[in-house]
Amino acid sequence: ARGSAAILASKDYIKGHFWGYSWRFLAVILLSVIISLLLGLTGKISPQVSAVISAVYSFLLVPFLSVYFFLLYLNLKALQPEYQPAISVKRRLKLWSLIALAVIGIVGWYFYIGNSIGFDFVKYMLLNRLDPATVQQTAPSPGYNNLPAIQVAPPPQALPDNYR
Repeated sequence: ARGSAAILASKDYIKGHFWGYSWRFLAVILLSVIISLLLGLTGKISPQVSAVISAVYSFLLVPFLSVYFFLLYLNLKALQPEYQPAISVKRRLKLWSLIALAVIGIVGWYFYIGNSIGFDFVKYMLLNRLDPATVQQTAPSPGYNNLPAIQVAPPPQALPDNYR
């Protein structure tokens, strides 16, 4: 099975075994998080050593988890050797409808957040843009001769009541 048929076949394989396999997934993920947190404590000793240990751990963890999850899937398939996925068009349509709804929801949420938070931020920045006449030039800091002088922005203006 390929594509949406594979997803629906996987759903059929997990029927009756969901909680047992969920606990196995959760246990392995929690164990990897605990090990990661413990390895993160080495950062207090030496950040360089911690970075190397973290990289090696990630390098080993990703293939291990991939193989573990694949073996769980093969085990599920072995529990139902007689199952032959025959996925109806109706089930595929339901799956694609669910995927389309999820995508529409995510895109809609993105635009909602963009209009309510991001757009307000852009308007605020446009209303409070710097006026070149009010920018003050300061002297360069000693020891940082190669850096340009710091420019101090004027205090922000209050937003008008009707800016929406």
